[in-house]
Amino acid sequence: MSSPIDQAARVDKERIDKELAELRSLLARVIERLDRLAPEGEVPEEHLAIMCAVFAVHIGKHVRIRSARLVGKQSSWSQAGRATLHQRNLQRS
Repeated sequence: MSSPIDQAARVDKERIDKELAELRSLLARVIERLDRLAPEGEVPEEHLAIMCAVFAVHIGKHVRIRSARLVGKQSSWSQAGRATLHQRNLQRS
């Protein structure tokens, strides 16, 4: 015979397993929708328009983004370089 603590733990585990299965199902549906909206490796036109608007607000003039590409895995050198440039730009503002 199992103790009340064991029974409570089993009920909690069953509830957590059920919630996890629901979350996995939702995540699979979200990923499927995202793949239909923007196939991997492509930047949708809507995102380019949003980036243009953000740059226009930040820089103060209209810009046109001619192309964009997704960046793959970054090395620690490139991350450090970007961080340094970002920090310099923040200090100028």
